[in-house]
Amino acid sequence: MTTRPVAIRFARPCRRLLALLSLAGVLSACATTAPAPQPLISPLEQSLKNQEQRLTALEQRLAQFDQGLTALDERLDQLELRPQTAAVNPAPLAVVAEPAATTAAASQETAQPPSELYRLGFAAYTVGDHGTAARLFERFCNAYPTHDYAANARYWQGEAYRALNQPQLAQAAYRDLLELAPEAQKAPFALQRLAELAAASGDQTQEHQLLLQLQQTYPDSDVARQLARRRPAPGP
Repeated sequence: MTTRPVAIRFARPCRRLLALLSLAGVLSACATTAPAPQPLISPLEQSLKNQEQRLTALEQRLAQFDQGLTALDERLDQLELRPQTAAVNPAPLAVVAEPAATTAAASQETAQPPSELYRLGFAAYTVGDHGTAARLFERFCNAYPTHDYAANARYWQGEAYRALNQPQLAQAAYRDLLELAPEAQKAPFALQRLAELAAASGDQTQEHQLLLQLQQTYPDSDVARQLARRRPAPGP
């Protein structure tokens, strides 16, 4: 009867000790298995890094674009053969022969690939340098008369002469286009320009004939359709 209380007195501390040990084990397991918290600044740093990479790529593209523009300006400067004093009233290419001193420069122009020479002419026309554009398109057509761009070159040459208020040279360019490639996409537009030039000169008979030719030769063209909406088809 005397051993029971003693056992109870020893059992209670043991239970407390076991409980403490169990609790310590659980806390230790939680401490080892819990993932370490990720730093909150990591996504922000990655986003900034991505933005910096994009800015660097954009700066590289802008630098390449600037280099291209600089090269184009240098080429146009090299291809400019007209004296500065004649820039106000450039000499017609079909009338005035070029001096012998320009032969080397002309050879350099025709040495350009066809697409590059055409692009330079169109670039000059786009920026309003119509004299240079007309000359470059003349070079193109003389050097590459059978090229796919030849008809378009003649058309834009005519447009350049028209902008320079040289209607006779413009008419010659448009007529060359119609003789070279009557099936070309620009052919109806060339006929329209010829009719407009005839009207501007007061030759209504010529204008009438050209408009009739336009509607009969290219009835499905956009130019002919627009003309039909504005006025009835001209009679014979």
